[in-house]
Amino acid sequence: MSNWIDAHLHLTDARIEANAPALIAEAVAQGISGFILGGVDPDEWDRQKRLHAAFPDRVVPVFGLHPWWIASRAHDDRITPALARLSSELEASPRVCRAIGETGLDFHPRFQESSHALQETVFREHLRLARFHRVPIVLHVVRAHDRALAILREERRDASSVDGPEPYGGIVHSFSEGPDVARAYLDLGLIPSISASVITRDKGSAFEKLRQTVVTLPATSFVLETDSPDQPPAGVSGLNEPSNLVTVAEAVARHRAVKHPGTTAAELLDGSAATLRRVFDIEE
Repeated sequence: MSNWIDAHLHLTDARIEANAPALIAEAVAQGISGFILGGVDPDEWDRQKRLHAAFPDRVVPVFGLHPWWIASRAHDDRITPALARLSSELEASPRVCRAIGETGLDFHPRFQESSHALQETVFREHLRLARFHRVPIVLHVVRAHDRALAILREERRDASSVDGPEPYGGIVHSFSEGPDVARAYLDLGLIPSISASVITRDKGSAFEKLRQTVVTLPATSFVLETDSPDQPPAGVSGLNEPSNLVTVAEAVARHRAVKHPGTTAAELLDGSAATLRRVFDIEE
């Protein structure tokens, strides 16, 4: 039986939370045995804890203050106590939270430009907590890769005089950029994570950039996710499900096979799972 891992999803999302046990069972039947969650806000962290208690060997909690939550600015008075709680969760014994995320920058026009500075401040705080507690990070970056990379390098440089130039560990969730951007993250120890919505589309500039990434880079240089319940594969109506991880792998394998004949979805899923176990310290 396979032991594949969904690198990023939201089983605590209100749209699917009640059905999470059934979705997990369906995915397990297809060989997907691990589920790395994405954090949103402190209330959502509590829901992750409950799900982890029900599935301790399958669900990997990840706590963070999502850039969308930060960008709303309505939560300004909650940010400081939320960061303090995040640190406490990482200090807890036994620790439930295994990583920090989602964190990063979202400069989509639907968010006011005035939120960018606050997003950057909280992003830096997340990075400092990750270094202090020695946990990986899960990045959410939209239309802000240059700025996110600059901050990652600045924070790494500032810490190097004390801790040494140790790279960050973690993933860049729902990565859809070209090989050069992917390599820039990889140089910092952050691994692109490929979701379904772009790589299964087979058209458009974002698809072409991502196709070049999955074809050009070694298979060990990316991992696979669903981002369920969002970003369903092309042609799939309704909400995304963790069992669609196999569809993601099949699409990547199809594109890689042009340059790397014989590539299979199963070997990509095996490699992704091995990488995720290493990065997130997950036992097989």
